Amino acid sequence: MRISTKTRYGLRAILMICKSEKKQVNSEVIAEHEGISKKYLDAILGELRKSGILNSNRGIFGGYSLAKSPSETTVLEICEALEVSTFLSPCVKDVSYCAQTSVCPGNKVWAEATNAMRAVLEKATIASMIEDENQDQVLNPTL
Repeated sequence: MRISTKTRYGLRAILMICKSEKKQVNSEVIAEHEGISKKYLDAILGELRKSGILNSNRGIFGGYSLAKSPSETTVLEICEALEVSTFLSPCVKDVSYCAQTSVCPGNKVWAEATNAMRAVLEKATIASMIEDENQDQVLNPTL
């Protein structure tokens, strides 16, 4: 699996929302701060809202906020919302995809690799990413 630009931008937007004082940010601010096209970002945020990861509020003081706590929101959820698939091969997710799945020597390898990758993405939460970033800043302060 290759992580798309859409997923990388979505993760950056979510991190920005969670690090903001109000825990809610409008798409114009995110787009400008992150250097992302507003139109593209709006599409990404819309997908994250539809998947239940983000909430949105309209109006002058509106914006996007995280639907669950940062410690309950995993990177795997974000990938599943924005990627076509989080499986390395279609036969890992659907054994009926290929008639050779049960005898294919590669299937076990693809399944193990997929499970390992998904475990890492599920373990990584928004809260853990922010904590790691804060720890890095303490250990390596910029001058």
